[in-house]
Amino acid sequence: LPQGFRRVSGNDNVPHLCDPRGNPYLITEDGTFFQHGDSGGRPVAFDMRTLAIVVRDVEDLGGAAMGLPMPVLVRDDGSESEDAWREVQRSAEERSSGGGIF
Repeated sequence: LPQGFRRVSGNDNVPHLCDPRGNPYLITEDGTFFQHGDSGGRPVAFDMRTLAIVVRDVEDLGGAAMGLPMPVLVRDDGSESEDAWREVQRSAEERSSGGGIF
């Protein structure tokens, strides 16, 4: 494992310890979750609130335009959505534009 990472354990209070490919999720010393490198190594969120925070953090660093990997949402059933971050971006854009309310 890369320095500063460890495998997620039951003590981390997450619904899934491994991804759909059987690779363990990883956690950094600051509590950020990631896919295993063999699964893509992208940041991981287990709920929409956390996904929104991770998307904002990635965007603050330059986002996809800088080649940074956007986060993956792990659904309740353990499947992964690699494009749920787009929904978070759309919601944020609607809020900042007033959501179309005049």
